[in-house]
Amino acid sequence: MEGRTITVSEEFKDCRLEFAKGKQRALFTYFFEAHGFTQLRLGQTLGISKTTVRGYFHERNNVRLSTFNKLAAIDVSARQFENFIEKRLPINWGARKGGYATSALIEDKAAYFAKIREIKRLKNLHRADIKNGILLMFHEPKIKQKILPIHRVDEYYPIEKQEGNGLHENLAKFIAHVQADGCQPKNTNTFSYVNTNIHLIFEFCDLVQKLFRLKNQKISKRRNIFYVGFSNKSVAKFLEGLKFYSIDWEVPYFVKIGSEKTKASYLQSFFDDEGSVIFVPHKKCFDRAISMMLINKNGVLELIELLKCFEIECNFHGPYKGKYYELKITGKENLIKFYERIGFISLNKQRKLMEAINSYLK
Repeated sequence: MEGRTITVSEEFKDCRLEFAKGKQRALFTYFFEAHGFTQLRLGQTLGISKTTVRGYFHERNNVRLSTFNKLAAIDVSARQFENFIEKRLPINWGARKGGYATSALIEDKAAYFAKIREIKRLKNLHRADIKNGILLMFHEPKIKQKILPIHRVDEYYPIEKQEGNGLHENLAKFIAHVQADGCQPKNTNTFSYVNTNIHLIFEFCDLVQKLFRLKNQKISKRRNIFYVGFSNKSVAKFLEGLKFYSIDWEVPYFVKIGSEKTKASYLQSFFDDEGSVIFVPHKKCFDRAISMMLINKNGVLELIELLKCFEIECNFHGPYKGKYYELKITGKENLIKFYERIGFISLNKQRKLMEAINSYLK
């Protein structure tokens, strides 16, 4: 590519253009001065954000070919900057991987990277919303759809669903969160959810909005613990039919007889709240396991039965101190199956589990 000027008239897909130092800034300076554009107005004209225009102007990002062609359509004089193009780069050049999947045990690394990038994007949005004191809710477009009755589930949970919205999975997640870290004071119409992970708080808010069309009152934080509360008489009555107290909760019937997705959704939410990944890499003799300590013996046994549906074997220990029972998943094959078929929403737990799996290869 050295010694050859790359012209934009060549036919190829959209890409990034690398200009000689200072020339990309000069290109945007020309439009600001000659046409009186502000960063906001130029962004609106090009169909990009003000932040993107600012990044192009300060040469933090390489301008896209499609954006350059739009500039040339506004003013043909922009074509004179073609002579300063040194390289053309892939459209995703410079994108952060968002994580490291170095293990040969993870088959689809591209999908893994995409998932991590999406989690980080949402994490940055949540941080901004928390800083401004605003809760970001994910509103789905209001499309009129036929309301269908729920088969097998309506006997136990009288909720209607919109076709294709994944009611069974959402309902399983909601119930698991309520059973693990939820609370409903007696003789009230309120219910709440607490967790140290803000992503799980937002997921719970999203589930409540999808299932019951409710918005949360407020998200508060005390000593690194996030709290979100709701108030609704109908939902309070719905929760009265659930067993979700620590001593007597049980896996819902529709989860036991449901599809693998429903079971995986329930297990994922429950392990996100109550489970932990044990892995300390700097020790010579270290344990690699997923562990959960509960006081409900029957509940632990029901979780073990659900895990068997995914061919995941686990150990049952206890009682400790007369009341605590432990569910423990160990072994390379079992950890891999849990990672691939269930997983965690929590980025820290998922990453720690991946490190534990990778350590088997060392």
